[in-house]
Amino acid sequence: GSNLIIAAFLVDRQKADKIWLLTTDGIFIAEKGQLSRVYADIIKKGTAIAQDARGNIWLGSNKGAWYLSKNLQIHFNAKNGFTDNEVKHIFKDAENNIWLGTDGSGIFKFNSGGYVSYDESQGLQNSIVMSIINGPDPDEIWMGTYDGLFVHKNDQIKRLVIPSDNEDTRRINFLLKDSQGSIWI
Repeated sequence: GSNLIIAAFLVDRQKADKIWLLTTDGIFIAEKGQLSRVYADIIKKGTAIAQDARGNIWLGSNKGAWYLSKNLQIHFNAKNGFTDNEVKHIFKDAENNIWLGTDGSGIFKFNSGGYVSYDESQGLQNSIVMSIINGPDPDEIWMGTYDGLFVHKNDQIKRLVIPSDNEDTRRINFLLKDSQGSIWI
């Protein structure tokens, strides 16, 4: 057999023995000791993955995003108002909103009523979004971009200043909130 290079994975919260694998060769599911390639006919490359409160899968790809439920597959792309750019990160917040960070089109926030997009016109000064997490306050969403750190609070986006003269600190590739509530950049 061939070796799979895993770029991301998700342990399914609805089925304990089911793991989604995003690889350089496509999307696979490991379940009950078996590995199967899935959605090969419609999704070439998975780039990010999350699961909403209802167990549905949100999948970022190199060309838009996918919503996958038991009997529905929706491709969000430029034809239906999303973007054809790569989705870099997907995050589910406490209210079950799904946040998708893109490579060049800012952020899209999905909820049951549709979606809202955030880009330069809403204060997000860089449209390449690499990471999204809950901030230290429950009503904050932090966003790491190629031009620094931003916070979404009270439906506004503002820059968070990182005290450093090093240019490399402006490129935020990864954010993590640990079990103690500390945020790692």
